[in-house]
Amino acid sequence: MDLACPEPHIEAGDASADAHADVRQSSEESSVRRPLGVVLLGALCIAILTNGPSVFMAIRIAGDPLSFESTWFFLPFFGVAAIGLVGFARQWKEVLTVRFASAIIGFTIALLLISNLWSTAPTLSPQRSVITVGIILFGAVLGTLCTLSELSRIVFYGASIPILASAAVVALWPEIGLMGPDQFGFDQGFYQGIFANRNSLGPVAALVLVSTPPLLADLRSRRWPPLITQYSLVSIACAAWMAVGSRSTTPVVAVIIGVGVSGVVWIARRTLRGRISGATAATGAAGFAVLSVVLVFVNLERLMSLVGAEATLTNRRTIWRAVRSLIADRPLTGYGFWGVWNSSELPASALPPGYDSAHNSILEMAVGTGVVGGIAITVFLGASCVAAVRYMWLHGGLLAGWLAAMTVFLVVEHTTESFVLWYSYNLALVTAALYAGTRSMQRVADEDPPGRR
Repeated sequence: MDLACPEPHIEAGDASADAHADVRQSSEESSVRRPLGVVLLGALCIAILTNGPSVFMAIRIAGDPLSFESTWFFLPFFGVAAIGLVGFARQWKEVLTVRFASAIIGFTIALLLISNLWSTAPTLSPQRSVITVGIILFGAVLGTLCTLSELSRIVFYGASIPILASAAVVALWPEIGLMGPDQFGFDQGFYQGIFANRNSLGPVAALVLVSTPPLLADLRSRRWPPLITQYSLVSIACAAWMAVGSRSTTPVVAVIIGVGVSGVVWIARRTLRGRISGATAATGAAGFAVLSVVLVFVNLERLMSLVGAEATLTNRRTIWRAVRSLIADRPLTGYGFWGVWNSSELPASALPPGYDSAHNSILEMAVGTGVVGGIAITVFLGASCVAAVRYMWLHGGLLAGWLAAMTVFLVVEHTTESFVLWYSYNLALVTAALYAGTRSMQRVADEDPPGRR
């Protein structure tokens, strides 16, 4: 049996336009029957890129320090990067046919590599930039070759692996699964699972929950084996448990904005379809997302007080100020990708103690590759949102809504975490979304009237 894409079961009465959109997508996918191993390999790579398995094996099992040069970190991430590089080498013609997306990631990759020439950490930056390039190319291959249904399964099952492991650790070894006392001696008790902190667990749990609607629809419409259905339902329950227990604020905000953007587009599509273009709808949705983020930050203290959190975002405002001053010192070149956090050239007073990232991807790229890098990653993230939203406008359906919600969720996460570092699943999936959405726009460009585009 081919578990990667079983035959769809279409029920009578499924007559809405959006429902038919999902049926059409499923029918198109039935002619692209990849073996189960492809989906499993993609899911395993996403699980590795969550960092959870490596953190647990390195710190809890081997007792190694938290270093990306240790065996538990280097080998798994190098393996994913190698898969991305080999996949691109085999499919480069098809990947490069998605011209707009390829131009954006090509420029970003060039900046990462060129920054090695003046990096303040010359022994670390080349290795880490090459692995990051491989992870970006892994996302490009996923977004080019996988159908949306396959991509949604890869995301769900990839994120579910560390979530189930985290649930087991919290239940069986709470001394490991729960965060201990903070620097002031107060027992926090937040869930961290197999991760190093709650802010790593929370976004992965949220990613499972965001990917739940298409998964449930898939389980309902296809004849899946009972074991897969049971695994999926247990994963959803554990993700909800971990999300609540982690008490991580940023994923909640990101999910609300992501689902909100998808909902606004769905309403606009039903009421304004044919009267405004897809480009206009995508731009408006992107503006709505940006406005939402701005409003959150403007009203941060009030919002944080409502959820019982502190308004400094765990001192992120402190590190943002320090990083902006570093950018002002070297605005054109930066300090090299990942260089500023491993530099022996900076005085100890240049950065607050205990930080190893800017906790913001735009600032991270700017401090590493110069202001141009900050602009490049902004275009990268913005284009991914626009591509996903425009895909939803063109096609409709649950899968398209999932792509838009997931992409906005991932991009909002970049505002408080440096997901361009850490060899992250987020960077791979944002790249995949950029390619999936852009590929669709190219396909319909010559088929549909301008008003629909």
